[in-house]
Amino acid sequence: RSAVTASLSFTERMIAGSIARTAAQTVLHPLDTLRTRAQASKRKGSRSASTQPQDVLLKGIVPQVLLAGPAGALQFVTLEWARDVAATHISSSVAGNLLAGAAGALAASIVRVPQENLKQPVQAGKYANSWVALRTLAPEGPARFYRGFSSTVLRDVPWNALSFTFYKLLVTVAEQALGVSGPATDLAFGLMGGALAAVILTPFDVAKTRVMTQTKEDRSDGTEAYGGTFATLSRIFHEEGPRALMAGVLPRVLYLAPLASLVFAVYGWVEKFLLARHF
Repeated sequence: RSAVTASLSFTERMIAGSIARTAAQTVLHPLDTLRTRAQASKRKGSRSASTQPQDVLLKGIVPQVLLAGPAGALQFVTLEWARDVAATHISSSVAGNLLAGAAGALAASIVRVPQENLKQPVQAGKYANSWVALRTLAPEGPARFYRGFSSTVLRDVPWNALSFTFYKLLVTVAEQALGVSGPATDLAFGLMGGALAAVILTPFDVAKTRVMTQTKEDRSDGTEAYGGTFATLSRIFHEEGPRALMAGVLPRVLYLAPLASLVFAVYGWVEKFLLARHF
């Protein structure tokens, strides 16, 4: 545990988390769009609206940029608080990091789920832009923006917990066994931790995407095409086969591995900058 993290105030942790998440998600948005489009489409065809190639990669960028900051602030304030609590009650640093990563992701879901419900249907081509999506979904009430909450939690909480824990383990081993540390190792080990966690949890991401991107036009008998997380996983498995549960795994890894890398590295850089201003 660095002195830098322990020295930051509540507000400074919010600032660092907000900057880290906004920077990372904005830079990687095109890869996120490719992942979403791959997962939203059924193997036997898709109803996604046609889009000009030059426009596809930036679809859904507005909610991505506007809501990444609040999500990052909630994530890191909660993560650092959980690490402080865990340090006084849990002897294992691995268990403490797992719990802290999970707690941060759960808190961020308050913002992340509405963000995804606005962003992903636009990325998948269901709506022309984010404003159209907002006007279409708003009449259904606030609960509509939390559709897929369980799928998001089942994807984000384990991924953040695992990627953060893998990252901290690799950094610790490098420092203690090799005497290596610094920005380059933060980037490299964040990349490795994010990639491994991303592959493991891809099926939950597929289920979340299917639930969030379905529209009224996708309903055949007046009911939702996809329901709960595990029901969706089972349906995809039986109707499309096990390979469909790993749809978009490559763009997912290409998105989440550098996302973890950039978030952890940028957060570290910002907190060091903020700490330097204390003196």
